[in-house]
Amino acid sequence: MRNNERGSALVLVMFVALLLTILGLAVLGATMGGAQRTETRENDVQSLHLAQKGLDEAVAYIQTKLDGRTDIDPDHMEDEIKGIVDEVTTKIVGVNNGVSTGLSGADGTIKSITYEKQDKQKYYVNIEAQATVNGVKRQLRQKIVIDTYPDFLKYAFGSEKVLTLNGAPGLHGNIYAGEQLNISDTAVYTYKGVKDLKEKTQYPKVELLKEPVSPASTEPLPEVHVQSLESIKYSGNGIINAAVNKNNASIILPNILGVNKEQVFINPQKKFVQINVLESFLDKVEEATGLTGKKAELEQAIKGKQLGNYLSTTTLDRLPDENPPYTEPVLEDDPTEEEKDNYKLEHSKYLEQLQIYQNSLLDKDLNKSTIYNGNLLIDGINYKQLKFSDEAKTGNPSNKPKWILVNGDLEVNNFSPDSTKFLEIQANILVTGNVTIKGQVKFNATMFVLGETKVEDAVIQGLSSKELVLISQGDVLINRIDTFTNPPKKKDEQDSFYMKAFFYTDSDANLYGVGSIFWLNGGFFAKGDLTVNAVLGGVTKPLDPALGFNFDNQDEDRYHLGHRFQIQYNQDVFTHQQSSLPRVQQVNVNVGPLELVSH
Repeated sequence: MRNNERGSALVLVMFVALLLTILGLAVLGATMGGAQRTETRENDVQSLHLAQKGLDEAVAYIQTKLDGRTDIDPDHMEDEIKGIVDEVTTKIVGVNNGVSTGLSGADGTIKSITYEKQDKQKYYVNIEAQATVNGVKRQLRQKIVIDTYPDFLKYAFGSEKVLTLNGAPGLHGNIYAGEQLNISDTAVYTYKGVKDLKEKTQYPKVELLKEPVSPASTEPLPEVHVQSLESIKYSGNGIINAAVNKNNASIILPNILGVNKEQVFINPQKKFVQINVLESFLDKVEEATGLTGKKAELEQAIKGKQLGNYLSTTTLDRLPDENPPYTEPVLEDDPTEEEKDNYKLEHSKYLEQLQIYQNSLLDKDLNKSTIYNGNLLIDGINYKQLKFSDEAKTGNPSNKPKWILVNGDLEVNNFSPDSTKFLEIQANILVTGNVTIKGQVKFNATMFVLGETKVEDAVIQGLSSKELVLISQGDVLINRIDTFTNPPKKKDEQDSFYMKAFFYTDSDANLYGVGSIFWLNGGFFAKGDLTVNAVLGGVTKPLDPALGFNFDNQDEDRYHLGHRFQIQYNQDVFTHQQSSLPRVQQVNVNVGPLELVSH
Protein backbone atom coordinates (compact mmCIF):
# COMPACT_ATOMS: atom_id res chain seq x y z
CA MET A 1 0.00 0.00 0.00
CA ARG A 2 1.30 3.38 -0.91
CA ASN A 3 1.66 6.07 1.77
CA ASN A 4 -1.04 8.39 0.27
CA GLU A 5 -3.70 5.64 0.60
CA ARG A 6 -3.10 4.72 4.27
CA GLY A 7 -5.82 7.16 5.74
CA SER A 8 -8.60 6.49 3.18
CA ALA A 9 -9.89 3.32 4.84
CA LEU A 10 -10.38 5.17 8.13
CA VAL A 11 -12.28 7.99 6.42
CA LEU A 12 -14.49 5.48 4.62
CA VAL A 13 -15.26 3.64 7.83
CA MET A 14 -16.13 6.90 9.61
CA PHE A 15 -18.34 8.00 6.72
CA VAL A 16 -20.21 4.72 6.72
CA ALA A 17 -20.59 4.89 10.49
CA LEU A 18 -21.98 8.45 10.21
CA LEU A 19 -24.38 7.42 7.47
CA LEU A 20 -25.63 4.48 9.50
CA THR A 21 -26.02 6.73 12.53
CA ILE A 22 -28.12 9.23 10.53
CA LEU A 23 -30.22 6.43 9.07
CA GLY A 24 -30.69 4.95 12.53
CA LEU A 25 -31.77 8.28 13.95
CA ALA A 26 -34.18 8.78 11.03
CA VAL A 27 -35.69 5.34 11.54
CA LEU A 28 -35.91 5.97 15.28
CA GLY A 29 -37.56 9.35 14.70
CA ALA A 30 -39.98 7.88 12.22
CA THR A 31 -40.80 5.07 14.61
CA MET A 32 -41.37 7.46 17.48
CA GLY A 33 -43.41 9.81 15.27
CA GLY A 34 -45.46 6.92 13.98
CA ALA A 35 -46.06 5.75 17.51
CA GLN A 36 -47.15 9.25 18.49
CA ARG A 37 -49.45 9.51 15.46
CA THR A 38 -50.86 6.10 16.21
CA GLU A 39 -51.46 7.10 19.79
CA THR A 40 -53.07 10.37 18.69
CA ARG A 41 -55.25 8.50 16.22
CA GLU A 42 -56.23 6.02 18.90
CA ASN A 43 -57.08 8.89 21.22
CA ASP A 44 -59.10 10.49 18.40
CA VAL A 45 -61.04 7.28 17.74
CA GLN A 46 -61.53 6.62 21.44
CA SER A 47 -62.78 10.16 22.02
CA LEU A 48 -65.30 9.76 19.19
CA HIS A 49 -66.44 6.42 20.60
CA LEU A 50 -66.74 7.88 24.07
CA ALA A 51 -68.76 10.86 22.79
CA GLN A 52 -70.97 8.46 20.86
CA LYS A 53 -71.44 6.39 24.01
CA GLY A 54 -72.74 9.51 25.72
CA LEU A 55 -75.20 10.12 22.91
CA ASP A 56 -76.26 6.47 22.97
CA GLU A 57 -77.03 6.66 26.69
CA ALA A 58 -79.22 9.73 26.27
CA VAL A 59 -80.94 8.39 23.13
CA ALA A 60 -81.60 5.02 24.79
CA TYR A 61 -83.15 6.74 27.80
CA ILE A 62 -85.52 8.78 25.61
CA GLN A 63 -86.37 5.82 23.39
CA THR A 64 -87.17 3.70 26.43
CA LYS A 65 -89.61 6.37 27.57
CA LEU A 66 -91.36 6.71 24.19
CA ASP A 67 -90.72 3.86 21.78
CA GLY A 68 -93.71 1.57 21.39
CA ARG A 69 -95.93 3.43 23.85
CA THR A 70 -99.62 3.53 23.02
CA ASP A 71 -100.92 5.48 26.01
CA ILE A 72 -99.87 9.00 25.07
CA ASP A 73 -102.60 11.49 24.26
CA PRO A 74 -101.58 13.35 21.07
CA ASP A 75 -103.12 16.54 22.46
CA HIS A 76 -100.61 16.44 25.34
CA MET A 77 -97.66 15.07 23.36
CA GLU A 78 -95.62 18.25 23.66
CA ASP A 79 -95.96 18.37 27.44
CA GLU A 80 -95.00 14.68 27.62
CA ILE A 81 -91.82 15.20 25.58
CA LYS A 82 -90.84 18.32 27.52
CA GLY A 83 -91.23 16.33 30.73
CA ILE A 84 -89.01 13.53 29.39
CA VAL A 85 -86.37 16.03 28.26
CA ASP A 86 -86.40 17.66 31.73
CA GLU A 87 -86.11 14.23 33.32
CA VAL A 88 -83.23 13.06 31.15
CA THR A 89 -81.53 16.42 31.61
CA THR A 90 -81.71 16.06 35.38
CA LYS A 91 -80.59 12.44 35.47
CA ILE A 92 -77.90 12.46 32.78
CA VAL A 93 -76.83 16.04 32.18
CA GLY A 94 -77.38 17.45 35.66
CA VAL A 95 -74.88 16.96 38.44
CA ASN A 96 -73.85 13.51 37.26
CA ASN A 97 -73.21 14.30 33.62
CA GLY A 98 -70.12 12.16 33.17
CA VAL A 99 -70.06 9.23 30.75
CA SER A 100 -68.65 6.12 32.40
CA THR A 101 -65.39 4.81 30.91
CA GLY A 102 -62.50 2.58 31.95
CA LEU A 103 -59.96 4.55 29.90
CA SER A 104 -57.24 6.43 31.76
CA GLY A 105 -56.98 10.12 30.89
CA ALA A 106 -60.49 10.06 29.44
CA ASP A 107 -63.49 12.22 30.21
CA GLY A 108 -66.95 12.15 28.59
CA THR A 109 -69.76 14.66 29.06
CA ILE A 110 -73.35 15.13 27.86
CA LYS A 111 -73.21 18.84 27.08
CA SER A 112 -76.88 19.49 26.36
CA ILE A 113 -80.30 18.02 25.56
CA THR A 114 -82.68 20.56 24.06
CA TYR A 115 -86.24 20.38 22.74
CA GLU A 116 -87.60 22.17 19.72
CA LYS A 117 -90.88 22.01 17.84
CA GLN A 118 -91.15 23.03 14.20
CA ASP A 119 -94.65 21.87 13.27
CA LYS A 120 -97.71 20.25 14.78
CA GLN A 121 -97.40 16.55 15.64
CA LYS A 122 -93.63 16.57 14.94
CA TYR A 123 -91.05 17.16 17.65
CA TYR A 124 -87.23 17.34 17.79
CA VAL A 125 -84.77 16.62 20.57
CA ASN A 126 -81.14 17.68 19.98
CA ILE A 127 -78.37 16.01 22.00
CA GLU A 128 -74.71 17.03 22.13
CA ALA A 129 -71.92 15.03 23.80
CA GLN A 130 -68.22 15.80 24.24
CA ALA A 131 -65.30 13.51 25.07
CA THR A 132 -61.59 14.10 25.74
CA VAL A 133 -58.98 11.32 25.67
CA ASN A 134 -55.40 12.34 26.56
CA GLY A 135 -55.99 15.88 25.33
CA VAL A 136 -57.82 14.94 22.09
CA LYS A 137 -61.31 16.47 22.23
CA ARG A 138 -64.28 15.59 20.02
CA GLN A 139 -67.92 16.73 20.11
CA LEU A 140 -70.86 14.97 18.44
CA ARG A 141 -74.46 15.97 17.83
CA GLN A 142 -77.53 13.81 17.13
CA LYS A 143 -81.19 14.63 16.52
CA ILE A 144 -84.19 12.53 17.59
CA VAL A 145 -87.35 13.08 15.54
CA ILE A 146 -90.60 12.18 17.33
CA ASP A 147 -93.96 12.27 15.58
CA THR A 148 -97.51 10.97 15.79
CA TYR A 149 -98.21 11.02 12.06
CA PRO A 150 -99.41 7.80 10.45
CA ASP A 151 -96.58 6.39 8.38
CA PHE A 152 -98.56 6.06 5.14
CA LEU A 153 -98.40 9.82 4.61
CA LYS A 154 -94.60 9.64 4.40
CA TYR A 155 -94.60 7.66 1.14
CA ALA A 156 -95.50 8.45 -2.45
CA PHE A 157 -96.71 4.90 -2.99
CA GLY A 158 -96.98 1.83 -0.83
CA SER A 159 -98.80 -1.06 0.77
CA GLU A 160 -98.77 -2.65 4.21
CA LYS A 161 -98.91 -5.99 2.41
CA VAL A 162 -97.77 -6.85 -1.14
CA LEU A 163 -96.78 -4.02 -3.50
CA THR A 164 -96.70 -5.05 -7.17
CA LEU A 165 -95.23 -2.79 -9.87
CA ASN A 166 -95.94 -4.15 -13.35
CA GLY A 167 -94.46 -2.24 -16.25
CA ALA A 168 -93.25 1.33 -16.15
CA PRO A 169 -94.84 3.55 -13.50
CA GLY A 170 -92.86 6.66 -12.63
CA LEU A 171 -92.73 7.04 -8.84
CA HIS A 172 -91.19 10.29 -7.64
CA GLY A 173 -90.65 9.80 -3.91
CA ASN A 174 -90.24 7.07 -1.31
CA ILE A 175 -92.11 3.75 -1.56
CA TYR A 176 -92.97 1.08 1.03
CA ALA A 177 -93.75 -2.64 0.87
CA GLY A 178 -94.92 -4.17 4.15
CA GLU A 179 -94.57 -7.80 3.05
CA GLN A 180 -93.17 -8.17 -0.46
CA LEU A 181 -92.24 -5.99 -3.43
CA ASN A 182 -92.93 -7.61 -6.83
CA ILE A 183 -91.47 -6.00 -9.96
CA SER A 184 -91.88 -6.87 -13.64
CA ASP A 185 -91.37 -5.20 -17.01
CA THR A 186 -94.80 -6.23 -18.34
CA ALA A 187 -98.14 -4.46 -17.81
CA VAL A 188 -101.32 -6.55 -17.59
CA TYR A 189 -104.71 -5.00 -18.46
CA THR A 190 -108.32 -5.69 -19.53
CA TYR A 191 -110.10 -4.13 -22.50
CA LYS A 192 -113.76 -4.65 -23.43
CA GLY A 193 -114.02 -7.88 -21.49
CA VAL A 194 -110.75 -9.30 -22.80
CA LYS A 195 -108.63 -10.10 -19.74
CA ASP A 196 -104.93 -10.65 -19.17
CA LEU A 197 -103.76 -8.60 -22.14
CA LYS A 198 -100.03 -7.94 -21.78
CA GLU A 199 -97.54 -5.37 -23.01
CA LYS A 200 -93.80 -5.67 -22.42
CA THR A 201 -92.36 -2.27 -21.63
CA GLN A 202 -89.67 -0.91 -19.28
CA TYR A 203 -89.16 -1.60 -15.58
CA PRO A 204 -90.50 0.88 -12.97
CA LYS A 205 -88.51 3.96 -12.02
CA VAL A 206 -88.22 5.33 -8.49
CA GLU A 207 -86.90 8.82 -9.11
CA LEU A 208 -86.22 12.19 -7.55
CA LEU A 209 -89.17 14.42 -6.76
CA LYS A 210 -88.08 16.75 -9.52
CA GLU A 211 -85.49 16.86 -12.26
CA PRO A 212 -82.14 18.05 -10.84
CA VAL A 213 -80.98 21.42 -12.09
CA SER A 214 -77.40 20.16 -12.28
CA PRO A 215 -75.43 16.92 -11.86
CA ALA A 216 -74.24 18.26 -8.49
CA SER A 217 -77.80 18.59 -7.17
CA THR A 218 -78.25 17.93 -3.44
CA GLU A 219 -81.83 16.73 -3.87
CA PRO A 220 -82.21 13.73 -1.49
CA LEU A 221 -82.41 10.41 -3.30
CA PRO A 222 -85.72 8.53 -3.02
CA GLU A 223 -85.85 5.53 -0.71
CA VAL A 224 -87.29 2.04 -1.09
CA HIS A 225 -88.45 0.62 2.26
CA VAL A 226 -88.83 -3.16 2.40
CA GLN A 227 -88.65 -6.03 4.90
CA SER A 228 -85.41 -7.46 3.46
CA LEU A 229 -83.49 -7.53 0.18
CA GLU A 230 -84.88 -11.02 -0.42
CA SER A 231 -88.45 -9.65 -0.18
CA ILE A 232 -87.83 -7.87 -3.51
CA LYS A 233 -88.85 -10.23 -6.33
CA TYR A 234 -88.42 -9.47 -10.04
CA SER A 235 -89.48 -10.95 -13.36
CA GLY A 236 -88.58 -10.19 -16.96
CA ASN A 237 -86.31 -11.26 -19.83
CA GLY A 238 -86.96 -14.92 -19.12
CA ILE A 239 -86.54 -14.56 -15.34
CA ILE A 240 -89.56 -15.37 -13.19
CA ASN A 241 -89.92 -14.30 -9.57
CA ALA A 242 -86.20 -14.13 -8.76
CA ALA A 243 -85.10 -12.60 -5.45
CA VAL A 244 -82.67 -9.78 -4.89
CA ASN A 245 -79.87 -10.57 -2.43
CA LYS A 246 -76.75 -8.90 -1.05
CA ASN A 247 -74.59 -10.42 -3.78
CA ASN A 248 -76.60 -9.20 -6.79
CA ALA A 249 -78.29 -6.09 -5.36
CA SER A 250 -75.73 -3.62 -6.75
CA ILE A 251 -76.33 -4.93 -10.27
CA ILE A 252 -80.05 -5.78 -10.18
CA LEU A 253 -81.58 -2.79 -8.34
CA PRO A 254 -80.46 -0.09 -10.83
CA ASN A 255 -81.99 -2.15 -13.65
CA ILE A 256 -85.36 -3.02 -12.09
CA LEU A 257 -86.06 0.10 -9.99
CA GLY A 258 -83.52 2.72 -11.02
CA VAL A 259 -82.08 2.89 -7.49
CA ASN A 260 -78.78 1.99 -5.87
CA LYS A 261 -78.37 -0.52 -3.06
CA GLU A 262 -77.79 2.38 -0.65
CA GLN A 263 -81.32 3.65 -1.38
CA VAL A 264 -82.93 0.44 -0.07
CA PHE A 265 -83.78 0.48 3.64
CA ILE A 266 -84.96 -2.35 5.86
CA ASN A 267 -88.04 -1.03 7.66
CA PRO A 268 -89.66 -3.74 9.83
CA GLN A 269 -93.44 -3.84 9.55
CA LYS A 270 -93.82 -4.00 13.33
CA LYS A 271 -92.50 -0.42 13.49
CA PHE A 272 -94.98 0.84 10.89
CA VAL A 273 -97.40 3.31 12.54
CA GLN A 274 -100.84 2.25 11.30
CA ILE A 275 -104.23 3.90 11.38
CA ASN A 276 -107.68 2.47 11.92
CA VAL A 277 -110.12 4.33 9.67
CA LEU A 278 -113.19 3.68 11.85
CA GLU A 279 -111.33 4.68 15.03
CA SER A 280 -110.06 7.83 13.31
CA PHE A 281 -113.59 8.59 12.06
CA LEU A 282 -115.06 8.26 15.55
CA ASP A 283 -112.23 10.36 16.95
CA LYS A 284 -113.16 13.18 14.57
CA VAL A 285 -116.89 12.85 15.39
CA GLU A 286 -116.01 13.30 19.05
CA GLU A 287 -113.93 16.32 18.10
CA ALA A 288 -116.80 17.82 16.09
CA THR A 289 -119.55 17.17 18.64
CA GLY A 290 -117.69 17.58 21.90
CA LEU A 291 -118.85 14.10 22.93
CA THR A 292 -115.99 12.36 24.69
CA GLY A 293 -115.83 8.75 25.72
CA LYS A 294 -118.77 7.89 23.46
CA LYS A 295 -117.03 5.94 20.69
CA ALA A 296 -118.86 2.69 21.44
CA GLU A 297 -122.26 4.43 21.29
CA LEU A 298 -121.31 6.33 18.13
CA GLU A 299 -120.15 3.15 16.41
CA GLN A 300 -123.39 1.40 17.33
CA ALA A 301 -125.43 4.34 16.03
CA ILE A 302 -123.55 4.26 12.71
CA LYS A 303 -124.06 0.50 12.31
CA GLY A 304 -127.75 0.86 13.14
CA LYS A 305 -128.16 3.85 10.82
CA GLN A 306 -129.30 5.94 13.78
CA LEU A 307 -126.46 8.46 13.87
CA GLY A 308 -128.71 11.37 12.97
CA ASN A 309 -131.05 10.63 15.85
CA TYR A 310 -128.16 10.00 18.24
CA LEU A 311 -126.64 13.41 17.45
CA SER A 312 -129.95 15.30 17.37
CA THR A 313 -129.38 16.82 20.82
CA THR A 314 -125.84 18.06 20.11
CA THR A 315 -124.90 21.62 19.20
CA LEU A 316 -124.12 20.67 15.59
CA ASP A 317 -125.50 23.01 12.94
CA ARG A 318 -127.89 21.39 10.48
CA LEU A 319 -127.58 21.70 6.74
CA PRO A 320 -130.68 21.37 4.57
CA ASP A 321 -131.41 17.66 4.53
CA GLU A 322 -134.02 15.11 3.60
CA ASN A 323 -136.30 16.53 6.32
CA PRO A 324 -136.61 20.25 5.47
CA PRO A 325 -138.58 22.55 7.81
CA TYR A 326 -141.29 23.00 5.17
CA THR A 327 -144.10 20.56 4.51
CA GLU A 328 -144.83 19.81 0.89
CA PRO A 329 -148.52 20.39 0.10
CA VAL A 330 -150.57 17.37 -0.90
CA LEU A 331 -153.35 17.36 -3.50
CA GLU A 332 -156.33 15.35 -2.30
CA ASP A 333 -158.13 12.83 -4.49
CA ASP A 334 -160.82 14.22 -6.80
CA PRO A 335 -159.88 17.87 -6.16
CA THR A 336 -162.05 20.74 -7.24
CA GLU A 337 -160.72 23.38 -9.62
CA GLU A 338 -160.29 25.77 -6.72
CA GLU A 339 -158.31 23.13 -4.78
CA LYS A 340 -156.12 22.58 -7.83
CA ASP A 341 -155.40 26.29 -8.12
CA ASN A 342 -154.60 26.56 -4.41
CA TYR A 343 -152.32 23.50 -4.66
CA LYS A 344 -150.37 25.05 -7.53
CA LEU A 345 -149.95 28.26 -5.57
CA GLU A 346 -148.92 26.50 -2.34
CA HIS A 347 -146.59 24.10 -4.15
CA SER A 348 -144.90 26.95 -6.00
CA LYS A 349 -144.41 28.78 -2.69
CA TYR A 350 -143.06 25.58 -1.12
CA LEU A 351 -140.49 25.10 -3.89
CA GLU A 352 -139.41 28.72 -3.59
CA GLN A 353 -138.97 28.42 0.19
CA LEU A 354 -137.15 25.13 -0.21
CA GLN A 355 -134.74 26.61 -2.76
CA ILE A 356 -133.92 29.53 -0.48
CA TYR A 357 -133.45 27.13 2.41
CA GLN A 358 -131.17 24.83 0.45
CA ASN A 359 -128.93 27.63 -0.76
CA SER A 360 -128.89 29.61 2.49
CA LEU A 361 -125.95 27.80 4.09
CA LEU A 362 -123.86 26.55 1.20
CA ASP A 363 -123.52 29.97 -0.41
CA LYS A 364 -121.49 31.25 2.51
CA ASP A 365 -118.56 30.08 4.57
CA LEU A 366 -119.44 27.74 7.42
CA ASN A 367 -117.99 28.41 10.87
CA LYS A 368 -119.36 25.59 13.03
CA SER A 369 -119.33 21.81 12.90
CA THR A 370 -122.34 20.76 10.88
CA ILE A 371 -124.37 17.64 10.07
CA TYR A 372 -126.24 16.76 6.90
CA ASN A 373 -128.71 13.88 7.28
CA GLY A 374 -129.15 12.17 3.92
CA ASN A 375 -127.33 11.92 0.62
CA LEU A 376 -125.64 15.21 -0.27
CA LEU A 377 -125.12 16.27 -3.89
CA ILE A 378 -122.87 19.25 -4.53
CA ASP A 379 -123.35 19.96 -8.20
CA GLY A 380 -122.96 23.68 -8.75
CA ILE A 381 -126.72 24.04 -9.25
CA ASN A 382 -128.55 23.73 -5.94
CA TYR A 383 -125.45 23.39 -3.80
CA LYS A 384 -122.76 25.52 -5.40
CA GLN A 385 -119.89 24.91 -2.99
CA LEU A 386 -118.91 23.56 0.40
CA LYS A 387 -116.64 25.99 2.19
CA PHE A 388 -115.57 26.48 5.77
CA SER A 389 -113.82 29.67 6.76
CA ASP A 390 -110.04 29.41 7.01
CA GLU A 391 -110.16 29.49 10.81
CA ALA A 392 -112.92 26.89 11.01
CA LYS A 393 -111.01 24.61 8.64
CA THR A 394 -107.66 24.75 10.45
CA GLY A 395 -108.73 25.56 14.00
CA ASN A 396 -106.63 27.63 16.38
CA PRO A 397 -104.95 27.14 19.77
CA SER A 398 -108.25 27.66 21.61
CA ASN A 399 -110.64 25.96 19.17
CA LYS A 400 -110.40 22.65 17.37
CA PRO A 401 -111.04 22.45 13.62
CA LYS A 402 -114.66 22.15 12.50
CA TRP A 403 -116.17 19.26 10.54
CA ILE A 404 -119.13 18.55 8.32
CA LEU A 405 -120.65 15.14 8.92
CA VAL A 406 -122.55 13.70 5.95
CA ASN A 407 -124.78 10.99 7.36
CA GLY A 408 -125.24 9.27 4.00
CA ASP A 409 -123.52 9.37 0.61
CA LEU A 410 -121.61 12.37 -0.75
CA GLU A 411 -121.42 13.12 -4.47
CA VAL A 412 -119.39 16.02 -5.80
CA ASN A 413 -120.32 16.32 -9.46
CA ASN A 414 -119.56 19.35 -11.57
CA PHE A 415 -121.98 19.14 -14.46
CA SER A 416 -120.78 22.42 -15.94
CA PRO A 417 -119.40 22.15 -19.50
CA ASP A 418 -117.38 25.30 -18.87
CA SER A 419 -113.74 24.16 -18.67
CA THR A 420 -112.85 27.15 -16.48
CA LYS A 421 -115.55 26.56 -13.86
CA PHE A 422 -114.54 24.51 -10.81
CA LEU A 423 -116.54 23.55 -7.76
CA GLU A 424 -114.75 24.58 -4.57
CA ILE A 425 -114.53 22.37 -1.48
CA GLN A 426 -112.77 23.69 1.62
CA ALA A 427 -113.72 21.55 4.59
CA ASN A 428 -112.96 18.69 6.93
CA ILE A 429 -115.48 16.04 5.91
CA LEU A 430 -116.80 12.84 7.52
CA VAL A 431 -118.96 10.57 5.34
CA THR A 432 -120.75 7.52 6.70
CA GLY A 433 -121.63 6.24 3.21
CA ASN A 434 -119.93 6.30 -0.19
CA VAL A 435 -118.17 9.16 -1.97
CA THR A 436 -118.25 9.95 -5.70
CA ILE A 437 -116.19 12.72 -7.31
CA LYS A 438 -116.78 13.75 -10.94
CA GLY A 439 -115.88 16.73 -13.07
CA GLN A 440 -113.72 19.72 -12.16
CA VAL A 441 -113.23 20.30 -8.45
CA LYS A 442 -110.77 22.29 -6.37
CA PHE A 443 -110.07 20.88 -2.92
CA ASN A 444 -108.56 22.02 0.33
CA ALA A 445 -109.96 19.16 2.36
CA THR A 446 -109.37 16.11 4.51
CA MET A 447 -112.07 13.47 4.09
CA PHE A 448 -112.80 10.26 6.05
CA VAL A 449 -115.08 7.82 4.27
CA LEU A 450 -116.60 4.69 5.84
CA GLY A 451 -117.89 3.39 2.50
CA GLU A 452 -116.33 3.15 -0.94
CA THR A 453 -114.78 5.96 -2.98
CA LYS A 454 -115.12 6.42 -6.73
CA VAL A 455 -113.23 9.10 -8.64
CA GLU A 456 -114.56 9.13 -12.19
CA ASP A 457 -113.22 11.34 -14.96
CA ALA A 458 -112.37 13.97 -12.38
CA VAL A 459 -110.04 16.93 -12.63
CA ILE A 460 -108.91 17.50 -9.06
CA GLN A 461 -106.89 20.62 -8.42
CA GLY A 462 -105.72 22.32 -5.25
CA LEU A 463 -107.69 25.16 -3.68
CA SER A 464 -105.48 27.91 -2.23
CA SER A 465 -102.46 25.84 -3.39
CA LYS A 466 -103.50 22.96 -1.12
CA GLU A 467 -104.97 19.51 -1.79
CA LEU A 468 -107.37 16.67 -1.00
CA VAL A 469 -106.50 13.94 1.52
CA LEU A 470 -109.06 11.15 1.22
CA ILE A 471 -108.98 8.23 3.68
CA SER A 472 -111.43 5.47 2.77
CA GLN A 473 -112.38 2.35 4.71
CA GLY A 474 -113.74 0.82 1.51
CA ASP A 475 -112.25 0.48 -1.96
CA VAL A 476 -110.87 3.47 -3.84
CA LEU A 477 -111.66 3.20 -7.54
CA ILE A 478 -110.15 5.81 -9.86
CA ASN A 479 -111.37 5.76 -13.48
CA ARG A 480 -110.12 8.10 -16.18
CA ILE A 481 -112.28 7.92 -19.29
CA ASP A 482 -109.81 9.96 -21.38
CA THR A 483 -108.54 6.66 -22.83
CA PHE A 484 -105.95 6.95 -25.61
CA THR A 485 -105.05 10.52 -24.68
CA ASN A 486 -101.27 10.93 -24.87
CA PRO A 487 -99.11 12.51 -22.16
CA PRO A 488 -98.25 16.17 -22.74
CA LYS A 489 -94.71 16.85 -23.93
CA LYS A 490 -94.61 20.42 -22.60
CA LYS A 491 -94.19 20.98 -18.88
CA ASP A 492 -96.63 23.89 -18.83
CA GLU A 493 -99.36 21.45 -19.93
CA GLN A 494 -98.87 19.06 -17.00
CA ASP A 495 -101.14 20.64 -14.39
CA SER A 496 -104.38 19.65 -16.08
CA PHE A 497 -103.31 16.00 -16.04
CA TYR A 498 -102.32 15.80 -12.38
CA MET A 499 -104.85 15.12 -9.63
CA LYS A 500 -103.71 16.94 -6.52
CA ALA A 501 -104.70 14.40 -3.90
CA PHE A 502 -103.49 11.78 -1.45
CA PHE A 503 -105.56 8.57 -1.28
CA TYR A 504 -105.58 5.86 1.38
CA THR A 505 -107.71 2.71 1.45
CA ASP A 506 -108.13 0.02 4.10
CA SER A 507 -108.67 -2.44 1.23
CA ASP A 508 -106.75 -3.80 -1.77
CA ALA A 509 -106.30 -1.52 -4.80
CA ASN A 510 -105.53 -1.94 -8.51
CA LEU A 511 -104.43 1.09 -10.53
CA TYR A 512 -103.74 1.49 -14.26
CA GLY A 513 -101.79 3.80 -16.49
CA VAL A 514 -102.16 1.81 -19.70
CA GLY A 515 -104.98 3.09 -21.90
CA SER A 516 -105.64 6.14 -19.73
CA ILE A 517 -103.30 8.57 -18.01
CA PHE A 518 -102.99 8.43 -14.24
CA TRP A 519 -100.95 11.34 -12.90
CA LEU A 520 -101.17 12.11 -9.21
CA ASN A 521 -99.56 14.89 -7.19
CA GLY A 522 -99.80 13.52 -3.67
CA GLY A 523 -99.64 9.80 -3.01
CA PHE A 524 -101.52 6.50 -2.86
CA PHE A 525 -101.34 3.92 -0.08
CA ALA A 526 -103.23 0.70 0.62
CA LYS A 527 -103.52 -1.30 3.81
CA GLY A 528 -104.11 -4.36 1.61
CA ASP A 529 -102.31 -5.41 -1.56
CA LEU A 530 -101.58 -2.64 -4.08
CA THR A 531 -100.95 -3.35 -7.77
CA VAL A 532 -100.19 -0.93 -10.59
CA ASN A 533 -99.91 -1.70 -14.31
CA ALA A 534 -98.40 0.98 -16.53
CA VAL A 535 -96.71 1.65 -19.87
CA LEU A 536 -94.97 4.54 -21.60
CA GLY A 537 -95.75 6.86 -24.45
CA GLY A 538 -98.76 6.90 -26.74
CA VAL A 539 -101.54 4.33 -27.01
CA THR A 540 -104.15 3.98 -29.74
CA LYS A 541 -107.40 2.05 -30.01
CA PRO A 542 -107.15 -1.43 -31.55
CA LEU A 543 -109.28 -2.66 -34.44
CA ASP A 544 -109.69 -5.99 -32.69
CA PRO A 545 -110.08 -5.82 -28.86
CA ALA A 546 -108.66 -9.33 -28.57
CA LEU A 547 -105.32 -8.05 -29.91
CA GLY A 548 -105.00 -5.35 -27.27
CA PHE A 549 -103.97 -1.72 -27.59
CA ASN A 550 -101.53 -0.36 -30.14
CA PHE A 551 -98.48 1.02 -28.32
CA ASP A 552 -95.85 3.48 -29.48
CA ASN A 553 -92.16 2.83 -28.91
CA GLN A 554 -91.75 1.86 -25.27
CA ASP A 555 -88.29 3.41 -24.94
CA GLU A 556 -88.03 6.21 -22.37
CA ASP A 557 -85.54 8.70 -21.06
CA ARG A 558 -85.11 9.65 -17.41
CA TYR A 559 -87.47 12.51 -16.52
CA HIS A 560 -89.21 12.20 -19.89
CA LEU A 561 -92.92 12.87 -19.59
CA GLY A 562 -93.82 9.58 -21.25
CA HIS A 563 -94.93 7.68 -18.13
CA ARG A 564 -98.67 7.13 -18.39
CA PHE A 565 -98.69 6.47 -14.65
CA GLN A 566 -96.85 9.02 -12.50
CA ILE A 567 -96.97 9.95 -8.84
CA GLN A 568 -95.22 13.03 -7.51
CA TYR A 569 -95.03 12.93 -3.72
CA ASN A 570 -96.50 15.98 -1.97
CA GLN A 571 -94.68 16.55 1.30
CA ASP A 572 -96.65 19.73 2.03
CA VAL A 573 -99.66 17.65 3.06
CA PHE A 574 -98.39 17.64 6.65
CA THR A 575 -98.48 21.41 7.00
CA HIS A 576 -101.56 21.99 4.81
CA GLN A 577 -103.85 19.42 6.46
CA GLN A 578 -102.15 18.84 9.81
CA SER A 579 -105.10 19.89 11.99
CA SER A 580 -107.42 17.29 10.46
CA LEU A 581 -105.05 14.39 9.75
CA PRO A 582 -105.69 11.11 11.58
CA ARG A 583 -104.15 10.97 15.00
CA VAL A 584 -102.37 7.83 16.11
CA GLN A 585 -101.71 6.70 19.66
CA GLN A 586 -98.40 5.07 18.83
CA VAL A 587 -95.32 7.27 18.94
CA ASN A 588 -92.76 7.07 16.15
CA VAL A 589 -89.16 7.64 17.31
CA ASN A 590 -86.44 8.07 14.66
CA VAL A 591 -82.79 8.69 15.46
CA GLY A 592 -80.86 10.83 12.98
CA PRO A 593 -77.24 10.44 11.86
CA LEU A 594 -74.26 11.42 13.98
CA GLU A 595 -72.76 14.84 13.24
CA LEU A 596 -69.26 15.99 14.18
CA VAL A 597 -69.32 19.47 15.69
CA SER A 598 -66.45 21.62 14.40
CA HIS A 599 -64.54 23.90 16.74
